[in-house]
Amino acid sequence: MKPAFEPVRAALLEENENAQIYEGFPFNAYELKNLIFSVEEEKFAVALGRALNRGLHSDEWIQKIPYKLPNGFPTAFKTRVLAFADSAEVVERLPSEDDLKNLHDLLKKLLQDFNAPIAKMDAFINRVLDDGVGYGPLGGFMRDPSLEEIMVNGNQRSVFVFHQKIWNV
Repeated sequence: MKPAFEPVRAALLEENENAQIYEGFPFNAYELKNLIFSVEEEKFAVALGRALNRGLHSDEWIQKIPYKLPNGFPTAFKTRVLAFADSAEVVERLPSEDDLKNLHDLLKKLLQDFNAPIAKMDAFINRVLDDGVGYGPLGGFMRDPSLEEIMVNGNQRSVFVFHQKIWNV
């Protein structure tokens, strides 16, 4: 369904690591920055995210890793990352900021320990966690501390957010 009119975007009002906010009509526009990963990085992120949310069992996600990582990587991922995720129940409930930070740090250390060839490490980890904990494409919104509310009115529709400084976007 096409909108009755195209929104008008004017001056850049604010920018952060996740998004740009433009003055617009009828509402200001909050645009998430689209991070581009290599094909291998994207496949790796999807495999780890699906492993985290138990969408794939061990044999499946291990086979989907596009890199030749040392043999100990799958075991280390299970014992460090998945064990913490299970104990903190980050997939079963909305994770706390502390749990997400701990999970982020564990995954970062693991990827560094195994020399995973990731260009933008923090963005990659956020992509894995967004899929793994169920945020999906809303992850960029969830990481923005200046947002007070996120309203989703259905698939293929605009998402409305309430920003602390700029009101409704």
